[in-house]
Amino acid sequence: MHTVLSVNLADIFNIQDILCTVNAQHNCSEHRCGTANTRNVYQEREKTDQTRPVVSHIMPQDVVLNTAQMRDAVYVQKFRQRSATLDGERLITESAAREVVTQKALRKASESIPAPKAAALASSRQAAQLRRVTVLQEGSGASGSHT
Repeated sequence: MHTVLSVNLADIFNIQDILCTVNAQHNCSEHRCGTANTRNVYQEREKTDQTRPVVSHIMPQDVVLNTAQMRDAVYVQKFRQRSATLDGERLITESAAREVVTQKALRKASESIPAPKAAALASSRQAAQLRRVTVLQEGSGASGSHT
């Protein structure tokens, strides 16, 4: 990822000289920032008893250019990191192999469960499989629209 270096420099520009906006985010994944603290939630300028977690950034000056949010891609495209090229056949083969292992483990687990519980498990397994197929279909439809 490309890092954004903060410098203590100020200047004045004409609005016509500004090409685009960029999105920069703290590099939380690299520093494993956590949510140790909390803060109160305000509603209509009133403090409530509700709280929400607050991220505690480690090395807050480490900021990266968020190329996933390229609103002005024509200017920022050169900073984008290319995704690894995937071998479609290998991807399908490995996914199918993982599915076979998962199904065998589920079958083995269901054989050791009493009949009433096994029926309920089979029903929930069918629902899970239907959800999985739906997600895969939605994913292939979405990925088919990209160039």
